[in-house]
Amino acid sequence: MRQVRVHVQRFRREAEALAKLRHPNTVHLLDFGITAEGRWFMVMELLSGIDLEAQLAEHGPLELAAALRIVRQIARSLSEAHALGIIHRDLKPSNVFLCHVDGGDSFVKVMDFGVAGFLRDAAEESALTLKGTVLGTAAYMSPEQAQGFAVDTRADLYSLGVVLFEMLTGRPPFQASSAVSLLLAHVSEDPPRLAEVCPDLPAIESVQSLLDDLLAKDAAERLSTASELIARIDALLATLGEMPMVPPGSPIAKVSRRHRRDRSMPAWPFALTLALAVAAGAVWQRPAEVASLRALAVPRLESLAAGAQGWLQVATRTLEQWRRPALTHVTIASVPPGAKVMLASAELGSTPYELALKGVTEVQLDLPGHELQTVHVDPAGEPNVVVKLVPLPPYIR
Repeated sequence: MRQVRVHVQRFRREAEALAKLRHPNTVHLLDFGITAEGRWFMVMELLSGIDLEAQLAEHGPLELAAALRIVRQIARSLSEAHALGIIHRDLKPSNVFLCHVDGGDSFVKVMDFGVAGFLRDAAEESALTLKGTVLGTAAYMSPEQAQGFAVDTRADLYSLGVVLFEMLTGRPPFQASSAVSLLLAHVSEDPPRLAEVCPDLPAIESVQSLLDDLLAKDAAERLSTASELIARIDALLATLGEMPMVPPGSPIAKVSRRHRRDRSMPAWPFALTLALAVAAGAVWQRPAEVASLRALAVPRLESLAAGAQGWLQVATRTLEQWRRPALTHVTIASVPPGAKVMLASAELGSTPYELALKGVTEVQLDLPGHELQTVHVDPAGEPNVVVKLVPLPPYIR
């Protein structure tokens, strides 16, 4: 009976945790309660896509930029949860859902707060934990969690570091035949270095430094907040020439590295630089310099075309992205708040919601009991848009 009571209490706590969370990267709880037969139920938003565990099993490791953008979205979800005193405690690929949105990056939803802890409820947490029980999943558990010690938000950041390692390498940092061996590895063993398992990874030293700061055995030596992690990822993406989020409709590379093109002939950056210099010289109308640069650039470009056609396509896409206008961020809010923000029938999140725009975009706001509102959001207009929703007549609701 005690175990039954504990499970019911944990169910209630998961519902309470989700009810507090409104971030677009967290799965939304629509309703929960008890049926007439005494059964607890939860109603959550319907998601379309694939969880990260299935994605990795089907397609293998991810490209670095795609992996970093997924981690960034998870960190945004955690940032809100941590600010409310909620620790997930069971972050792993199967609890990360990738919603595919119109050719852009996968939109992440963090799921399953079933073992979530509340920082302020240490006494209740102790009462809900069966003696000898370690909560979480062994392969992704922080050292302090593995030892049954009290945890804080840094335990989630450790688990997120394990998830990042697996996205890049195709395997968790520690593998063992039993859960006990896995827990001991988290406590006492150093994770493999990226240079040993994926030596061709771009910016490998910077990525390794980030993993070191996430997977430190001592929580005091880890990154302290999800916001700090987001800042590190943004800086790393900037060095790669990547955006924090690829918006819907943008041409992006495949997330899987299984079919990626050979990286052994990185001739395109040099050739591209020369080609740009030739173009710049033509604009400046300096024939001597143009002729000289052309003499250098043409052989390189011919070699590139003959030996690595794929890189030329990458260079073309890169130039197309650079020519596009910069994204403008506009926050759309509603009165009352909590309306679904819909773009081409895809749910982006709930108001207040931050949109990244290049041009005028039409979105719809959907809130039960209110008229469906279509809003034209102009990046050249106000950075904050507030829409007052119109209640439906009582006989329609």
